[in-house]
Amino acid sequence: MKKFLLLACIQFQLIYSQSIENKIAEGLSYLYLEDFESAIEIFSNLYEKDPANTEILYNLSLAYFKNNQNDRALSYISKAFDIDGTNPRIANLYGTLLALVKNYSAAEKKFESIYSKDSTSVYIKINLANVKKSLGKFIEAEKFYLAALKEDENSFQANYNYGLFLYERGNYLAAETYLLKSTQLKEDLKALYYAAKVFYQNGKYAEAAELYSRYLELKEEKIKLKQSNKYAAKDDRNELKPFEEKLLTSIGQKISAAEEYYFSNDISKSLRMYMLALQEDYKNHLLHYNIGVCFYILGKYQEAARYFYNSYKLKPEEANALYNLGVSYYRQKFYEEAKKYLKLSYEIDSLDNDIIYNFALAIFKLEKNSFEIIRLLNKLPQDSPYSLKSKIIIACVYANNGDYISSKNVLESVLQIAPYNLEANYNLAVVYKKLNDEANYKLKIKLSAEIGKNEIEKK
Repeated sequence: MKKFLLLACIQFQLIYSQSIENKIAEGLSYLYLEDFESAIEIFSNLYEKDPANTEILYNLSLAYFKNNQNDRALSYISKAFDIDGTNPRIANLYGTLLALVKNYSAAEKKFESIYSKDSTSVYIKINLANVKKSLGKFIEAEKFYLAALKEDENSFQANYNYGLFLYERGNYLAAETYLLKSTQLKEDLKALYYAAKVFYQNGKYAEAAELYSRYLELKEEKIKLKQSNKYAAKDDRNELKPFEEKLLTSIGQKISAAEEYYFSNDISKSLRMYMLALQEDYKNHLLHYNIGVCFYILGKYQEAARYFYNSYKLKPEEANALYNLGVSYYRQKFYEEAKKYLKLSYEIDSLDNDIIYNFALAIFKLEKNSFEIIRLLNKLPQDSPYSLKSKIIIACVYANNGDYISSKNVLESVLQIAPYNLEANYNLAVVYKKLNDEANYKLKIKLSAEIGKNEIEKK
């Protein structure tokens, strides 16, 4: 991530407005802090005042859905659908809820209705495939899974759901490919679990054990993160309430408090205060940006991406929001999206070293032989902190294009500066192997093993 320039304290007072837009922002803030009961309370009050507002109905349904109250969620989303049945977001949630209450035939009709209007949506194809699977229409289901993969072969959801479909159908060898790829695209509990199971079914016990170990580690991390964020959000709300009521009467004071918490490394409280400020000024692009920063630091990259995107839409010429949006997608292993937004940030600021390096890195994840990567990385100054890493990537691009001599020369220049760099030594060993230089290959492989062993022991 780039260095963050947080808001300076606003030195003027703003009159608090209880507009629908601001109250919706408040409800959304509770949704993202996973305080679903508070979100339900706010959206329920808004619904009483404006029962025909589809955004309110959608978010009220979503809050009930997140709170595991599917029947209530279904009643509100059906009202939203009656008002605006052409809205794909409303129809998608309606279909999802119908499927959850096992009304698969109705869900199928909803998803087919959306598909007839938008046949390019990967998620609609996956939802339609899942419903058809539940109805026992396996041939049709497989057709839509494959269509989703054709639309986006690097879609986590498409790979995971098709892999699961194949696993449930007993086609373990084919399922292995898609479930493994889904774990490579995203660290997901269910994907790791079923990938471990399918490797076990295929008799690959070492791989199954490694995947299951990753599953257990990630499960423990998610439990700790969820508890710390959830309880911190609720505790902070109760603890700060009197302070907010008595002292934080202006948006400037809330932002000032958010900054103090941020620089004290109390990110959960900083996020909470920025959310409060956002309720009063929803169109402030810097508030969205800073909320994105807080979510990113807390490791909630999906939420971070949403707020960086909001910041970008409010101020499209701001390179920082685009850059951090791209990095947030990169951390989720959504490389196409990462490349898209990093490219936009590069078009605004083509001299920023962080942007140049990460844009090149996103391209490398998708096209490992693209000479555009070399062109970009060669723009970085020699004293850049990315200098050595950039040279190793450049060497890999040369090697991927079969130019092993150029690759060797670049890697040797890296080792002149950092003789015990593991990546450089290992990649040079691979290049020597390609050049049939067996003696140097053996030397570099041995050195790489020794360096790797030392690094593991240090850790």
